[in-house]
Amino acid sequence: MARVLRLVRPSHRGGRSAFTLLELVALLLILGAVSALWLPGRYEHRLAANEHGAEEVLRMIQSAQACWLAERGRYAALGMLANAPDADLPRVNQREALLPFLKAGSHGRALYGGYEFSERRNDLGHPGGVLARPSQMGYSGRRVFLLEYAQGSLVEIEDPGPPPLY
Repeated sequence: MARVLRLVRPSHRGGRSAFTLLELVALLLILGAVSALWLPGRYEHRLAANEHGAEEVLRMIQSAQACWLAERGRYAALGMLANAPDADLPRVNQREALLPFLKAGSHGRALYGGYEFSERRNDLGHPGGVLARPSQMGYSGRRVFLLEYAQGSLVEIEDPGPPPLY
């Protein structure tokens, strides 16, 4: 009769079976090799999704700014788009935010999908655009985008360096 190779070898204690240390090490090496091949692909997909999401958010900001400009004659600060506008404005939806999914903080900054959106001001100190940069360069995205309200242009730019501290 043919002899069958067993993956589980009987131990010398009480006839119970167990894996040898060599078999466990081989299993860990195989799992490590499979994950090393699988993880980089997943990482690249996540980066691409974050970058695409940042572009879409910038398009929504541009649309919201166009509505705000048509209604009020000026551009809104980023925090005003993310939070509910002032209650004294004569609008039906005066208590609803235009972009409630943005987590707007102080100093004209907001976070969404691995990107930080920081407000850019024009020469007069009024909102003039938004810079979208990865919150962790290389980990949450690699591309930096600039939206200029007046030109209505969304362009990819070189990283201008760290944002100023307030």
